[in-house]
Amino acid sequence: MSESPLVAYMELLSVKILTDGSELKDEYLLISAEVERGVSSTARATFSILLPNESGSNASFAISSGKDFLPGVSVEIKAGYNAVTETIFRGRIVGHGLQVQPDRQPVLSVRCQAAASKLTVGKKTATFEGKTDSAVIDDLLAGASLKRTVEATTYTHPLLIQHRMTDWDFIVSRAAANGMIVYSELGEVFLKAPGTSTPPKLVVTYGEDVLEFDGEVNASHQFSAASAAGWDFSTGKLVEAEGEEPSLVNPGNLEGSELAAETDLGKQQFRTTLPLPESSLRATANAMLLRSRMSAVRGRVVFYGNATPKINTLIELAGFGDRFNGRALITGVRHTIIEGHWTTETSFGLPPDWNAAQAANPRYSPEEASQISGLQNGVVLNIHQDPEGHARIHVNIPALDTAVWARQSMLFATQGAGAFFLPDIGDEVLLGFLADDPRFAVVLGSLPGPGHKSAYSAEETNKIKALTTRSGLHLEFNDDERTFSIATPAGNSLVLSEDKSSVVLTDENGNTVKLDNDGITLTSTKDIVLKASGKISLKADQNIEATSSGGDISLEGSIGIQVKGGASAELSSGGNTIIEGAMVMIN
Repeated sequence: MSESPLVAYMELLSVKILTDGSELKDEYLLISAEVERGVSSTARATFSILLPNESGSNASFAISSGKDFLPGVSVEIKAGYNAVTETIFRGRIVGHGLQVQPDRQPVLSVRCQAAASKLTVGKKTATFEGKTDSAVIDDLLAGASLKRTVEATTYTHPLLIQHRMTDWDFIVSRAAANGMIVYSELGEVFLKAPGTSTPPKLVVTYGEDVLEFDGEVNASHQFSAASAAGWDFSTGKLVEAEGEEPSLVNPGNLEGSELAAETDLGKQQFRTTLPLPESSLRATANAMLLRSRMSAVRGRVVFYGNATPKINTLIELAGFGDRFNGRALITGVRHTIIEGHWTTETSFGLPPDWNAAQAANPRYSPEEASQISGLQNGVVLNIHQDPEGHARIHVNIPALDTAVWARQSMLFATQGAGAFFLPDIGDEVLLGFLADDPRFAVVLGSLPGPGHKSAYSAEETNKIKALTTRSGLHLEFNDDERTFSIATPAGNSLVLSEDKSSVVLTDENGNTVKLDNDGITLTSTKDIVLKASGKISLKADQNIEATSSGGDISLEGSIGIQVKGGASAELSSGGNTIIEGAMVMIN
């Protein structure tokens, strides 16, 4: 049965502060304390102690100078009534300040944070392979030696990268991408879906125990539906997933879907070029719609101090009319103790943005929160063993201290055709990232340098454009000489020249075929052999000459030989002339 905070308030207030397990000394006069915790933030607390008056030159401020309030000292704050107290904060001192004002006693202010606050400092880069989001979050919390309760998520990421984000922001972004919330309570961190089936333990009623109330019904971010789509590069099509209407407890009698019908905003869409699986896209769409619904009814209520309210539990609102009466999910708790009075404030609902995840990078949704800006250099590790069979290459990225499988950008690529140039293992390459996501790299090109010198050196005229393989195979364009050449390291070459109006084919043996203004010249260091399965015809508009300067000229036919002259024919020799045959006919 729900109780009113007014019942306990009628009793005598009791407040205890323990440092390193010991209660504050009686000489320490507590004048105020405040504890705050909420969704996506770590718990924090402050308290102030009135110090004794001391004269200026003799002031020692022994309490500030002592060990009780040194940073790192454990702190527990308890509050209740009639000496029966409950813990409302557990953490450590992170700092204290001294305030001195005229005609007032000095005040020592002590700042405290929950143990999880260590995760909010220092941007980091880390890589997680083959793990679910819940497993990654559990690892991060375990690494910080934090007590935790982590609900399981389902999708296993082949690769998940935390890039220049604090551990806490990364945890919040991954939780939001799964439609979950993160919060800390009394030294423990929770990752859970918002909502509970446990009935409220506290009811607050206007006119009885409510000190302040501020509530709002807001339809400005209520969408009729939500969807998320990603690019499937294996099919060349978008893959789209629809979000499901969440089961959520909100006060009042207006559902988010009803408000959406009035605003006519239509469907909220998230589209990305990332090749995300359908299950991941569905989780994103679900999270978008959940956040929209959680922003429909928001507010806060202040009542007499009570330690019962906890984040992600329910509180009953009464006496506020049909629009706000009912059960509300607590998303924030603030305790304020000042001058002997204790009040508690609970918040319900959440803003429509992605809070800490969006604060880390306002351009992106939680699915895209851990982004990498600019281009990165990498070193090729493997070019042919893509585990998913997508023809990617394995590249180490020094800035991320990890390796990723990256798609290779080509000059031209189509079905069964295109350019094919892959870098060699050990080459330095330039990487870009789809939607700035470090998981989805694209090799844009190779980078020459001292360790990978180019086959050419730069010249002012910039006349040469060339391609040279590691074995010395060579393709060159020379704009000054207007030549195009293909060459092998042994000396085989083909040169096309506009300046010389020639085409020259040369082999490594010194044989050449030259085409130029003078005609066609075949030059061989040894024999020239012409063979044909059919006939060989020699035709010329002028003379055909056959000359051998150091040997014979032989004409042989298996059946016969014909020598004809249209006007005349001459057969002569400087020596003997022999004409033989079974029969010689001379007309």
